[in-house]
Amino acid sequence: MGQIRIGLTISGAVSLGSFEGGALAALISGLQVLNPHSGNKAADVRIDAIGAASAGSITAVAAARILTSGQNPTEVMLKSWVSSDSVNALLQGAGIDAPFSMDGLTKTATEILNATGDLNKVQRGTDVTIDLALTNLRGLDYKITKLSGADIRASTYLDWGHFEFAPDDAVERFTQPPDKSPLDTALASGANEFGFPPKRLARTSDDFPGLDNFPGNAHFLWYTDGGTIDNEPLGRTMDLTNDIDSKTPMGSDDQRIHLLIHPFPASPPPSTSLVWADQKSKPTWARTLLRAFTIIRSQNLYGDLRQAEKTNSRLVWSSSLEKAMDELIGSLSAKQKDRWAQRLQSLTDDIESDVKGMARHRTDGPTTPRDKVDGPLASQLFRKVYERASGFAGKNPVGIEVVSPFLAVGTADLALDQILAGEFLESFGGFFHEGLRRSDFALGFVCMLNWMSTGLKAYGLDPGQAEAAVEGALRAFYALPAWAELGGIAKSFTAYGLTDDLTHVAARLGLQAGDSWKPTDFGEMTLGQLPLVEQMQLANVATRILKVLGADVWLGATKANNN
Repeated sequence: MGQIRIGLTISGAVSLGSFEGGALAALISGLQVLNPHSGNKAADVRIDAIGAASAGSITAVAAARILTSGQNPTEVMLKSWVSSDSVNALLQGAGIDAPFSMDGLTKTATEILNATGDLNKVQRGTDVTIDLALTNLRGLDYKITKLSGADIRASTYLDWGHFEFAPDDAVERFTQPPDKSPLDTALASGANEFGFPPKRLARTSDDFPGLDNFPGNAHFLWYTDGGTIDNEPLGRTMDLTNDIDSKTPMGSDDQRIHLLIHPFPASPPPSTSLVWADQKSKPTWARTLLRAFTIIRSQNLYGDLRQAEKTNSRLVWSSSLEKAMDELIGSLSAKQKDRWAQRLQSLTDDIESDVKGMARHRTDGPTTPRDKVDGPLASQLFRKVYERASGFAGKNPVGIEVVSPFLAVGTADLALDQILAGEFLESFGGFFHEGLRRSDFALGFVCMLNWMSTGLKAYGLDPGQAEAAVEGALRAFYALPAWAELGGIAKSFTAYGLTDDLTHVAARLGLQAGDSWKPTDFGEMTLGQLPLVEQMQLANVATRILKVLGADVWLGATKANNN
């Protein structure tokens, strides 16, 4: 059996980070069970890359800490996204520059990262690399070098925080240095522009090779929510895993999975619906604004998935081409093989010379398993030239899996807002009610469990180990704390759509379900259904928004008069 390498993509989700937290708690709980089987070597299943945006960036840093320190994933994610992630926390330290503040989240995140671990470290012998999407408010202006013709300039507002964590890294690796740490970068990525002020990060011109417009003498740049530009950075995660698999080539039995935790499996309306297509019903300004914002955040994922499928197909075809070339070159005479080798070597040298002269271009020649295959020199050189020219060097076919709310049993015919409790108020709704966050956390846990029950074995994990991982996650799920609304009877969350097979496993393990909430108990939440206390909090937030807007207008007018 080979090794399963997992690259995670965690999207921006606002309060629905609770769904993502539940999904990660399930996955890591299962992987922690596998560690005793691996001895001193790297675990058979590892998470080595995470690409994230917005709220997902905060979850990614917490996940990296769990993986490398051995913290309890359920406890960490519950504290991150359920017990501490309320409107009161978001209002701590809030001034007139934005409706909410990052002060409460910063305090909670620091406490979580400083906690000690006492469980198995999933990443024994393996680093965890994370990339966090950022929106740079200034913009970055790059010169792009072409092989022919004049250079061209292009601007981007997408920036990235890149971090690597080793097993047993001290907490300072996550929290230092100020204004540049993984924690600060994650908070900048999660500074949703609808609720939070922009966050500054320490930057110098050295951080941006090839940048033309870095402001002289500046030491900081201002950032907002990275999900504004790339809310589901699957493509970036694939770039990470390509680099990792190039430096540590995969064996013939190894598998690479890209696991997208996807709370918003949004799709256009069905053909039976005239929504956005009715000539007699012109969309309002507000609906159009919100729709456009949703489209921007989801469009990149389509492109990443389409590109991944093209790359998978081309890798399969390129493998067939290489085999055919091996056969053809192998049938040549010694003189002809030597002629091929000389010509291909000359072409290889030309390509590498071009690469070294291109700014921001990868300058090393990636190592792949195919580089090490015995055979005529001409065959080896052909593979090298082909992979370098095609961009396939270091790449392998990958599996893409999506963990969405619809993996829960019984949700197939339901609308998304019927099962995702915190989805209303543009996904800020979960901040106003703890029951909504607990519901979405349990839903994420169940959806990941349902995927693990078949997905791990499908990618080649030993059935016994797959069963152990699922059982470990299932025990953690049944141990989720019960919750009582407004002093009522406390209920668990065990009726949240486990498959029949998992329900039977739970019974065999002696796990007790008890009285349980259901996803539809919290779905389709409206403002009027919120308890009075939460409605008063919402009114307070609405008042704050008006004050912030008023202060913004006054400040702008004052500056204009001063000028």
